[in-house]
Amino acid sequence: MTEETCIIVVEVKGTEIGLIVDRVSEVRHIEQANIEDAPSFGALLDSDFLLGIGKTAENVIMLLDIETVLHDVARDNTADAQPF
Repeated sequence: MTEETCIIVVEVKGTEIGLIVDRVSEVRHIEQANIEDAPSFGALLDSDFLLGIGKTAENVIMLLDIETVLHDVARDNTADAQPF
């Protein structure tokens, strides 16, 4: 852990979950009208983890689909679990 390590709280299927992250550079509110569907990158890049693309006056921001990420991590951890 570092001085920048922090906990972010996300809501997944009605449950609040705390995630430890290395750092947070910025927190932004993006109006729903400024969020577009995630683009398809074809076979070269898996976009399943993208919720959409948020647009602000200054930036285009990729929005992570945290439910998909956590589901995939849980599946991987379950598959790797060793019986006692």
